[in-house]
Amino acid sequence: MDLKALTQESREILGRKRLMLMIMSGSIEPAIYYRYLVNQFQNYRALELCLDMCGFDKGYSGVYRTTRILRDIWELEQKFGLTYNADHLTKSTIEYCSHVEQLARVGDIDGLIAHLYVRQFADMYHGPRVASRVPGSAAIYDFDYKETLKTELRTVLSNDMAAESNLCFDYAIRLSDELAGH
Repeated sequence: MDLKALTQESREILGRKRLMLMIMSGSIEPAIYYRYLVNQFQNYRALELCLDMCGFDKGYSGVYRTTRILRDIWELEQKFGLTYNADHLTKSTIEYCSHVEQLARVGDIDGLIAHLYVRQFADMYHGPRVASRVPGSAAIYDFDYKETLKTELRTVLSNDMAAESNLCFDYAIRLSDELAGH
């Protein structure tokens, strides 16, 4: 059994959540998608900073999303008059950031890579379908050298990352529930 199979149930639960269904149906309101992006920015920023702190190979930096998420946030602010508010951050995001920071403090690079796997692979695989259904240009889902990144990232994955990968899915499920309800 591989890592994908070991996380399949969590992936399916997330896919059935109301927020994900709104995104995939193209019916997500700009304000909800904006709040989603604000939380994703915080989650990705924490993860990417922690990976850097632990000496994660810079050759994978093309997988990092924060700059592209910021582009999307700014675009939605301009197009829909949305503004950032600290209340946009959810409890799951605050707890997620603390969790990945703890992984970095103890030097658990495999744990951090498990989170990278869940977040970035989802964006790489589902991004093209999502991008056409959300407000704005969806730069978050644009990857340079996507196939090369997938191949290279697979070389650092192991089945031992399943528990931490499933925990990352749990945080994503909670974020979905907090933003759109069950």
